[in-house]
Amino acid sequence: MFTFLSNKTSTRFYASLLILLLLNSVSYSINIGSYNISLTAIIIIVSSLVILSLQKQQVKAVVISISIGLGYTGALFWEAVSPVWLVLPRLLLVTLLAYLLVYVAVHQIWMRIGVWGLGSVLGEVIYSIYVGEMGYREPIGEMAYLDMYSLVIFMVLTTTSFLYVVNEVEGMITQRIKRKVGMKP
Repeated sequence: MFTFLSNKTSTRFYASLLILLLLNSVSYSINIGSYNISLTAIIIIVSSLVILSLQKQQVKAVVISISIGLGYTGALFWEAVSPVWLVLPRLLLVTLLAYLLVYVAVHQIWMRIGVWGLGSVLGEVIYSIYVGEMGYREPIGEMAYLDMYSLVIFMVLTTTSFLYVVNEVEGMITQRIKRKVGMKP
């Protein structure tokens, strides 16, 4: 949606390239030691690091990413230990919590995308390492993770687009009211 509706810029090109890479790398994974890492997760973490390196508040972004990663790991442990406590389906509950956390913690759209990407992959890695120490093998960046990642990014982009449209409509209404009253716009 973002790449089709935006103007032709270098940002649109890189976003389209990233989406194409993510779609084509879904079925590939890399084994590092005893850990199975999806190529998509590696692309997400690299692209998130690039996005965050272009931001002014890099330290803040990394600290927020670590916090979100720890929270995401906690949600994964919560689901593993007591799935009965999950009132809603995992995809919906964790996605909504992650979106709200990202939306409240970060105010710029690209920083939100970068923070969520870095934090969520970090959470997957921490969870996989900890569970691996107990003798279980949990892949990093499996399909359920990619569903959650995609939904949070979709919600961030949709909310931002909606707020942009609302601000534009509000500006047009304000100008019309000022013209009717006789004020200069």
